[in-house]
Amino acid sequence: MHLKPGLLGGISDYGLETLSTAQSKCIPAICTGHDVIIQSRASTGKTIAIIIGILQIIKQRLEGTVGWCTGTLVSISGQGA
Repeated sequence: MHLKPGLLGGISDYGLETLSTAQSKCIPAICTGHDVIIQSRASTGKTIAIIIGILQIIKQRLEGTVGWCTGTLVSISGQGA
């Protein structure tokens, strides 16, 4: 996977060193413009995967919708409890 150097630096600064299975499968698909639905257990990095994919392509397309991320707030809100 060839990510922008600035994006790689940000990912490294964030502390992400190894991609989860969900991330390694969906990031390349997002970066090549495919629609993606991610289903995986909690805390497997689904949201981060979507963000990485969108940030990779965001400067390539400056008009129109770049990405759309939706999720259930109920499942997300219960993770930190």
